[in-house]
Amino acid sequence: MANKIFEYGDIVYFLDSKGKIDTAIFSEIWNAGGESFAYIQQRGHEFTISDEKLFDSEINLLLSLEKKKTKEIETSKSLIVKIQNNLPVLEQELVEIRNKIKKIGE
Repeated sequence: MANKIFEYGDIVYFLDSKGKIDTAIFSEIWNAGGESFAYIQQRGHEFTISDEKLFDSEINLLLSLEKKKTKEIETSKSLIVKIQNNLPVLEQELVEIRNKIKKIGE
């Protein structure tokens, strides 16, 4: 799971730049400016990734993605409802503005 304390040599799971699940070998954590980054090794290369994006298993990565997507869906639904409720009010305000423009123009 995210924020787990990994040890050198642990296999970690993360999403690659294309959104595919990938694995690497954990090296170490590096803290800078209040953020933590992990050094991981993969196919002879070492690179950094936010430690919050590392997981100890594929299932924990997927569970985290599920939670994130569920929250995004709920937020989107809430915005849709808000917009749908605001639309008639905005349309009425537009009609009133147009009516005032007509009266001034007469």
